[in-house]
Amino acid sequence: MFGSFLPTDCGRGRLSIHFGYPDRGEPVSPAGGQAAGDGPPGPRPHPRLGIVLIALALIGVAGFTRVLAAVGKQTAPPAVNILWAAPFVLMLLAMSVLPALAARLWDRFYAVIAIGLGATAAIGYGVWLQAAGPVAASLGLYLKFMSLVGALFIISSGILVRVRRPAAPAANIAVLLAGAVLANILGTTGAGIVLIRPYLQMNRGHIRPFHVIFFVFLVANIGGALTPLGDPPLLLGYLMGVPFWWMLQHAWGAWLLAVGLPLAVFYLLDRRCPRDAAAGEGQAVAIAGLGQLALILPVLGSLFVPAPWREMVLVLAAGLSLLLTPNSVRVANRFSFKPLREMAVLFLGIFLTLAPVLNLLAGRAATGQLATYTATPGRCYFLTGALSAVLDNAPTYAACLQSRAAAGTVGKANLIASLPRPAVSPAGTAVLAQPNGGIYLLAISLGAVFFGACTWIGNGPNLLIKSLAEHEGVKCPGFFTYIAGYAVPVLLPVLVLVWLIFLW
Repeated sequence: MFGSFLPTDCGRGRLSIHFGYPDRGEPVSPAGGQAAGDGPPGPRPHPRLGIVLIALALIGVAGFTRVLAAVGKQTAPPAVNILWAAPFVLMLLAMSVLPALAARLWDRFYAVIAIGLGATAAIGYGVWLQAAGPVAASLGLYLKFMSLVGALFIISSGILVRVRRPAAPAANIAVLLAGAVLANILGTTGAGIVLIRPYLQMNRGHIRPFHVIFFVFLVANIGGALTPLGDPPLLLGYLMGVPFWWMLQHAWGAWLLAVGLPLAVFYLLDRRCPRDAAAGEGQAVAIAGLGQLALILPVLGSLFVPAPWREMVLVLAAGLSLLLTPNSVRVANRFSFKPLREMAVLFLGIFLTLAPVLNLLAGRAATGQLATYTATPGRCYFLTGALSAVLDNAPTYAACLQSRAAAGTVGKANLIASLPRPAVSPAGTAVLAQPNGGIYLLAISLGAVFFGACTWIGNGPNLLIKSLAEHEGVKCPGFFTYIAGYAVPVLLPVLVLVWLIFLW
């Protein structure tokens, strides 16, 4: 188990792959030094203590999930006006402006700001309007989201990749393309978290912000557009009647274009990036701990399991990974809970302030006010995309799909009026049954997945990848710089071409 598996020639060295840890027990130095401000992680808990902690976590998650589910069924979402979007808007402004204008203030008080705005929205919405149900449902989605991200984050930290050659542009292209394909199997979150550490290590010493941005574009967003496993809105579409392989059959052309053009731009940029040509000693690439990938299988299976079993499976997989991973591997990976902690705090604020906004969107869909904006495939594409760039793309997908499903029907009683806890409905089947319904479904699906790359908050893994890159010393652009410097000049023309070629 701890020997090399399929060693192959790799340029001037060899590629060595291990399912286990051949250097178990030997100290491993962190490549490039330890991150400033973060000491090495402490020793792994004793197995007995670890088992007790995992058991307590399982009990806590199961109990909290059941409480949220019980409260979430008690009340229906009330009617709200546009003013209830104010906390969410303030949250976006704080995340986009304060890191650039007052970085120290944001680093010190981001938790207070995020939780304060979230609590304000939750208390006002849940107590004043007596809408505890939607708030509990939003917290349930948050728990599901963070359980998945946390499990993948911890499991991926058990895979150690040592790279002793500077990555050439062709190698980076191969990783990005492999990540885009893998996103359809592991999901954008899984592929992003599993590959980001090796990718950063491959480019250590010459990495630039554009390396991280294009990884977000291709692996964390666009890549996962071909299967329901790729991105949450497509999984929701599958549950709403869209055949499992429908996107692969109908979206592959748009996927190739949306992946290929950014890869070409990336290649031109990466060729101009200076590199240290000095080669290290030993194997060019050595990978250890691939056995951790076995823990990802139950993580993927949990997507089809109801709460609280889903969250319990995720906690168990993360706990087993921590118990099985040598501490030296986590030190070498510069592992820290800081990026995950930052993401957990920010998304708690986002999910709590988002509940009234999604309710407002659902109300517009239920009353037919979105019908004008979903009258053509292009409108469906850009409406779903624009909302998905700043809102949770799964409920946005549901609202736009159901609005389109209601087109041509007499009544709208079957529309979902409760988001972000959409019920499973045959909206996908209804859209496909309409004349030219396939192109409308394609437009909504591509908009929900592709436009998540337009902002740092457009998709779940975006912020985590940003935080991990900054933890490694990469200075990533702020909210508006990301949009103006990368999303608009690079991504927007590609998205427009997708519309003109496939959705016109």
